[in-house]
This record gives sequence, structure tokens and C-alpha cells, in this order.
Amino acid sequence: MVSKWLIVWLVAMVLPALLAFLNRWVWVPIRMHSRQTILIRPRREATASEQLTPELQDYIGQVVRQFRDIGFEVAGNFHQPGAVPGINSFQIVCVNRATNDLAIIIATRGSNSRSMLFAIRSEFPDGTWIATANNRGIGIFPREPGTEVANFSWAKDPAELHEAHRRLLRRAGKSNTPRIAPAPGEALAYVDREWDRNSHWHVRCGYRWRDDSAGVYRFTWKGAYFSTWKLLWPLKGWRLRLRDYKARRLWNELGMDQWHRPASAAVLRSPPPRPLPGATGTLNAPVETTSNTRAGTLLRYEGGLAEGEIRSEQVDGALVVRAGGITVGRVILRRWGNLLLILILTVPVVSTSLLVWRMPKYLYRSLYGIWVLPAFWVVLIAIEILALTRALRQARGTAVITASQAGLRFTNAPDHRGNGEIAREDIGSLFVLIDRAGLRGKWYRLEARPFHSGPTQVLIRSKDLIALNEVQRAMAVALGIESEQLAETVG
Repeated sequence: MVSKWLIVWLVAMVLPALLAFLNRWVWVPIRMHSRQTILIRPRREATASEQLTPELQDYIGQVVRQFRDIGFEVAGNFHQPGAVPGINSFQIVCVNRATNDLAIIIATRGSNSRSMLFAIRSEFPDGTWIATANNRGIGIFPREPGTEVANFSWAKDPAELHEAHRRLLRRAGKSNTPRIAPAPGEALAYVDREWDRNSHWHVRCGYRWRDDSAGVYRFTWKGAYFSTWKLLWPLKGWRLRLRDYKARRLWNELGMDQWHRPASAAVLRSPPPRPLPGATGTLNAPVETTSNTRAGTLLRYEGGLAEGEIRSEQVDGALVVRAGGITVGRVILRRWGNLLLILILTVPVVSTSLLVWRMPKYLYRSLYGIWVLPAFWVVLIAIEILALTRALRQARGTAVITASQAGLRFTNAPDHRGNGEIAREDIGSLFVLIDRAGLRGKWYRLEARPFHSGPTQVLIRSKDLIALNEVQRAMAVALGIESEQLAETVG
């Protein structure tokens, strides 16, 4: 008969993991089914410059100039607010009148996320089309029949993507096939038709249904669950790796790994972002920090901050944030009781193990319950050792984070990677989340998440939620992913 204490122990160990699993894989899709909608007929208007963040202004301006350099002209520029709740979308349609190929630039911005991509598309009279894109994210809907999409997420140069698209057309035998494109002044009608076509396809494949009374499309149960699961770890990472593996193989088959831009073709670049303080024009230069107040020093402050304390200041056009963190000495001082517990529990575990080891084998079956208590002690010891190891790895003292339009640089961050840098184009979002909760209150963390699947980077841990939220908004402004007016509106 199995010991009841063993059952209780197993339930206590398995229940938290089971609840977390049910929340991610069952409850989140239910919420998506009830809340997520898109408009049947969204409102579109001309884009105003004040609606764009500095980052989007740089990105769109650079890409439009590069497309213009290879023969595309802007046919329409549209802002689509609130078609998906909380998301602002910007779309620029360009047309190459010599070939009737389309270039579409899409930028979306939400409260905690954003994305930027461009694609080249050739539509044929029979309703089929071939597209080449550089989307770093991954979709959730099945591919529409009669379409061929090649996604080269690493391609950042429109000329390079245009050459890959030209070779893809040649491979499909459609280099000389006539293409159709919106006539001058019909870009808005084209965007409306594309929205309707995509929405109808989502209904046909069973992911959405049309709610005419509310004027929106809603997720079906199938769509809610499949869409959520496709974006959860580890499925999202597997899908991204498989997609990029196939795309890289196609890239090589097209010979793009050997392609070089012709020397006569100029590469248009946007002005380089302002370098970080102390840098020499690159993101890799170290940030100068000092406690000396004599003239010529970059920052003037004391050597360290109290745990959880946050200070920030503007230095040479960049935001420098300093956050007090726990030190190794404080970790040991706070967890001395846990260390003593480990030593106390080690004695009965070792003595019981030696006793059982010397017992005759025929007594094992009758005294199997004697292993329950030592096993429980071993689990407690392992948990305490892991918690102590994690705390020591994060004990780096005062963290320094510098944010500018070049990206983020951090030192002594309370994470597995304490020192490093993240380019702005690789930062998907900045989040403030609950880090842990206990008898002494809640701790929060500010973390940077990548555009696609990958590890997050914790930057700051603090009990001051208001200060963390203010730092998050200030960093977004310093990076250029938010403007000051938009940040004040969100705040």
C-alpha cells in the first residue's frame, strides 16, 4: 500500500506545474475566444508624422527611400487605428509601374509590442500570387491556396529582397507573366479588398466567424486554441526554426548566398543613431561611470544604491538608469537560516541512507516507507541549494542600464547574463511583471523581450512598481520606440 504522505508529497509537487499548464494551454485560449476581435470594416486615414514614433519614422523613411531607388513609387500611406483592439497599424503601398510588382511596408504598434516588415508581391490575373517578405515573427493562420510566400527574416535590404523575389519568379516560370497592380489613386480600394480577402479566408479555414451585429470577426474555439498554441513555448520556437531552416535552404537554392549588390547601386541608409555615452560611434564601447565629482567626469553619484532604489538621468542624449541590487554578502546574511537548515537536514538523510544500505534485502519490501522521509528531505535540500545558487548568481550589486536610439547596454543586471547589449532592432518590447511575492511584499522586474522566440533579459528588480513603470516609459522614449507625447498618453 502506498503511503498517504507519499501521495500528499507528489500532489504538492505536481499541482503547481499542472495549474501553470492549464492556465497557458486551456485558460488563455478561452480568454482569447471571448475577447479578441477584429473589425469587419476598419477605419483608414492618411498617416500623420506625429502618429509615428521616432523609430518608425526612421524605419519607414529609410525603407521608402530604398524602394524608390529600385523603381518603386509610393501609391498610398494609411494609418489603421484600432482594427485590432490596442493595435495601431501603418501600411505603405508602393508600386513598380514597369513590372506592376507591389512593395508593402507594414508597421504595427501596441502598448507593449511592435513589429516592422516589408514584402514584395506579384499578383497574376488568375488570382494567384507570389510574395517575398522579411517578417521576423510568425503567423497563426494556414496559408491560403494559390499563394507562394518566401519569408527571409534576415533580409534587411529591399534591393536584396527584390533580387530574391525576381529569382523566385524566374524559378516559378512567371518572370514574363503579366502582373496586376492598383492604378494611381486606387491604393485605398486595394487595401480594403485585401482586408476582406484575408478575413474571408480566416472564416473559410475555420479560425474566425463573422459577427455582423457587432461589426467584428471573432475567433472560433478552433481558432482560439490553435492560434494560442502556435505562439506558446516551445511550439513557437520550433516553428520559427523550421521556417528559417527551409527559408535558408531556398535562399541558397536561389543563389542568393552568392549575390552581391552591384557596385554602381547606392545603398541608402538612415542617419546613424546617436551613440551611447562614452561610446566612439558603436554600441560596444563601455559606459563610463564614476563617483568622482571633478570636472570632466560623465556621471556624478555615490558608488552604490540601496537595494531596490532606482535613479535615472539624461547624459549626452541617452538615458542612464542605475538600480540598486542585492550583494553576495546580503544574500548569505539573509539566507543563513536556509544554510543551517541544509546542514541540519543532511545529518538524518545520510544516517538513514547508511542504515537502509546495511539492512538485509528481504526487509526492503516491508520497510519501503522508510524511504519517504529521506526522499522528502532530499527534495527540500535540492530546492534550497537551487534557490541559494540562483540568488548568488543574481547578486551583482548596482546595475547600470543605458538606453539610446542605438539600443540597450547593461552591466550588473540581475539575470543569468549580467553584462551585454541589445540593439534596438532586436528589442521586441519592455515589460514590467511580478517577479515574486512573499510575506515581505511583492517584487517586480523590468525585462526586455526579443522580437522573436528567445530568452528575455531581466534589467531591474525592485519593489517600487511606480518607479519601474516610469523607467519603462522613459526607456521606450530614449530608444525611440515611443515618442514623448505617446508615452504621456499611455501613462
